[in-house]
Amino acid sequence: HLRYVQEQNPDVSFRIREVARRVWDAGLPVLDDLHTASYGWPPGEKLERFIELLRGLEPGVTEIIVHASRPTGVFPHITDSSDSRLADLEALLSPELAAVVRQERIILTTWRELLERRRALTEGVR
Repeated sequence: HLRYVQEQNPDVSFRIREVARRVWDAGLPVLDDLHTASYGWPPGEKLERFIELLRGLEPGVTEIIVHASRPTGVFPHITDSSDSRLADLEALLSPELAAVVRQERIILTTWRELLERRRALTEGVR
């Protein structure tokens, strides 16, 4: 469905569909959507916005790019995003967000699991 891709990166969404088709044809797992906007959210709004995002997900496999980390003293020499990254980490570790994941029956997965599911699907067709 690529809802977030179309909203956040409309100029490349048509290319992504072609790449996704080639990846699928190669027997690899493919995302249904990709969310990349959380980096720009104000740190004080991260938890609320992640909850809103999770509650609004469409069925399928959606990857959410997050820059979660606990900044150290070297961060100011590398990036000015320490507050944003810490807010991502705190939101992702919050009991409130974990509760939403359970309530919405969201399945957290890995690329390895997706590949295993994709292979099982292909084997089931043969």
